[in-house]
Amino acid sequence: MRVMPIPLQHDDVFAHSAPIVPHHRIDGVQYALPALIAYPAQTIAKLAHASEAVDRVFWKAMRFVQRYVTDATLTRQLGIHYTLCDAVRMEWRTHGIARQDWIVTDDHCVCIEINSDTPSGVPETAVLTQTVIDKAHQLGLMPSWYNPSASMTPCIDRAFDALLEEIRLMTTNVRTIYCTCVGHSIEDVANTTYVASRLQSIGYETVFIPIESLRIRPYDGLYDGNTRIDVLYRLYPLEYIALEHDENTYPIGTALIDLITSGKLIVLNPPQCLLTQSKGMMALVWSLYAHHDTYAQRFQWKTPLFTDAERDTIKRYLLPSTHSPQYFIDRNMPYVTKSFFGREGHGTTISTHAPPVSRDPYYDAQPKMYQQYVEMPTATVPTDLGDYTGHVLTGVFVIGRTFAGILPRIGTKITDNTAYFCPAVVLDGIPTKED
Repeated sequence: MRVMPIPLQHDDVFAHSAPIVPHHRIDGVQYALPALIAYPAQTIAKLAHASEAVDRVFWKAMRFVQRYVTDATLTRQLGIHYTLCDAVRMEWRTHGIARQDWIVTDDHCVCIEINSDTPSGVPETAVLTQTVIDKAHQLGLMPSWYNPSASMTPCIDRAFDALLEEIRLMTTNVRTIYCTCVGHSIEDVANTTYVASRLQSIGYETVFIPIESLRIRPYDGLYDGNTRIDVLYRLYPLEYIALEHDENTYPIGTALIDLITSGKLIVLNPPQCLLTQSKGMMALVWSLYAHHDTYAQRFQWKTPLFTDAERDTIKRYLLPSTHSPQYFIDRNMPYVTKSFFGREGHGTTISTHAPPVSRDPYYDAQPKMYQQYVEMPTATVPTDLGDYTGHVLTGVFVIGRTFAGILPRIGTKITDNTAYFCPAVVLDGIPTKED
């Protein structure tokens, strides 16, 4: 993939954005790169169309799971903790911020997973992309370069406005929204405070509070000191919350989930987003596609679950994904093993029909999904340590069910938290979404 370095020092490009995106360096190590990675306009148009089509497929699969799948199946095939089954069945009309991860080459675009519970990479995509493009324009470099993430901030505003309109049907007290994450993570705090700034822009008061400072009063509410919290935006995984205990081994996570299901606390993103976060959902969607007739008979469908267009979306943009590796072993196909709730590369291995190497006991213990392995494209980028050649994973934000932006990361074959962020640019005109 084509990369265009910006002939400026790192801090000359990013210093002014540090209040919004302080993690352009993390612990002194470069994360954001003063360079741009180029996507053809037709590729961005294809991703815009395809990402929304994939979102519709997973939305329909989510509704199927919420209404027809047993708790035992939720736990076994999607890895949903038993204490969360009621919460994830709570139906919302829309969702907030989601990021799909795609492998994009000249030959194909395929979505390999979805981050819909606690997606990150928001402020760098929304802010730093334009920062780097502006620097390029100031240097007289290709003034026609276009930002494919230009609509991301208004998409965030519209998505949360829709969510909060839905919340107003549940409670009248939605003027103040508490925003939380792990307080010691500079990246999580930046993502959370950026969302808080957008909530403020659409007329809501926000309070940031580290998750360590929240207090749960079982059967009563969630509190900041003596102030009860009605609406909480949290950049903290629900599957972590389900396992939380206090210093006296009291299950405070279960107590918080009870507050959600009883209507005493509203959380964003909505709990239903955990269903599409689970990599088990990739396998379920593929199974619904590949074994449609079996499901139709079992559930006595009068019409197909997926339309012809949706089945074409699955065929074109998703990879074979299963709950067992046998499909790939029988066909001598390379595959990837993924823990249902693996994050930042944890719980993911590229299999050569040998036992996976353990990286983290927490993720290793989770149920697994098996997916056809596809090579990522490579790119060479300038870094503080010299040129680096890595594999490009293209994050595609779908916010409020609408394509919103591009987050390219360049790292190892399994993208982890050492990957670089290289902003995306369109070189050959403003893309028009494909039909």
